[in-house]
Amino acid sequence: MCNLVYNELYKMVANWKLLIFLLITLVAVAIPSMVMFIPEAHVVFTGQDYPLMILNGLVTMVLPIFIIIMLAEMFTTEYEKGTLKNTLIQPVSRIQVVVGKLLAVVSIVGFLLLVALIAGYGFGIAVFGWGEGIAIGGNLLTSSQGIIATVTSYVVSLIPLTVFAVFIAVLCIILSSGTAALGISIGLFLAMNIAGQLVEKLSPYLINTHFNLYIFVMEEALRVQLVQSIVALVVYGVVSSLLVAILFKKKEIIL
Repeated sequence: MCNLVYNELYKMVANWKLLIFLLITLVAVAIPSMVMFIPEAHVVFTGQDYPLMILNGLVTMVLPIFIIIMLAEMFTTEYEKGTLKNTLIQPVSRIQVVVGKLLAVVSIVGFLLLVALIAGYGFGIAVFGWGEGIAIGGNLLTSSQGIIATVTSYVVSLIPLTVFAVFIAVLCIILSSGTAALGISIGLFLAMNIAGQLVEKLSPYLINTHFNLYIFVMEEALRVQLVQSIVALVVYGVVSSLLVAILFKKKEIIL
């Protein structure tokens, strides 16, 4: 299993995708700090709350797009090029191959979240200064409490992103064209974002609504939504996992 994960990570490094993702993540972290140089913005941040402020954009847009790109490459493009069979020639089961690819994606997302966390504190402190605590859910936390809450938020964010990866893997296994997998997956993702904003009653049933799981964890007033979000993620995770296992086992791959 470790070799499978390593091979997938190596391919992401070799084709420069990991470096590109890293650079885009750093840019996404840095851009919001530019508001300091816009007098009309009247936005005040501190080095302590800046990492939390940028997290929303990362987990709701940037990282999901990265996940789609990686999975389309790992499953559909490799199948299209005929290189997916090279992995299956090894003494491993198809389930192990799927798990290895998903673990590689989750590892990269976790790494990018760690980079964003560190860079967020770096940019925040450099541009805005450290500040005197952080307010979460109407409560003013001390610096140490704020750091713990921020780190917890980043760790928790990996949960819905992992479920999303399994969900997208279903599409990537079904489709046989890398371009189609990429386009349809991104289109579906954007459509869910729009649908959730236009039809409020539909929102709880869309997986992207639960990318902000960390907010429900941090704010006591939102604990009811936390339970709903966990239930939705469990359902998405279980159903998607079963579909991935069944579809990949049945997929015709000539060795």
